[in-house]
Amino acid sequence: LTGNLSLFEKMETSESKKEIIRRMLEATKMMVMTIEDFKAISPSYLRKREIININELIEKVANFVLSNTKTIWQIKAEKIYYVDGEEAQFFRIFQNLINNAREALNNEGEIKIEISEYKLKDKTFVLIKIQAE
Repeated sequence: LTGNLSLFEKMETSESKKEIIRRMLEATKMMVMTIEDFKAISPSYLRKREIININELIEKVANFVLSNTKTIWQIKAEKIYYVDGEEAQFFRIFQNLINNAREALNNEGEIKIEISEYKLKDKTFVLIKIQAE
């Protein structure tokens, strides 16, 4: 659908019609984001406990949340970290945190995400810092 709309926009000569097509493209992008959001909370996705590459998941969430904004983001990690859990729950947690950072910046600025280890007694935890600048 977006490919056809983009093609129509290029072929159209009327600026008023081009503006309508641009709005349709933007609405289509919003619908795709909503569908992705629903996929993340679908029942088949919910109760699936597994080993998750947390670096990859955070990158996926940041791309999803920040794709249509002027917000710049970067992830800094010493290595790839894995956690045991339900991906959908982690997705929603990071989605909320990154959304909060984006809103604090009014869709402009920079979000820095740092992933590292934190050791406490005989346990190792993954520490994630999200800063909005």
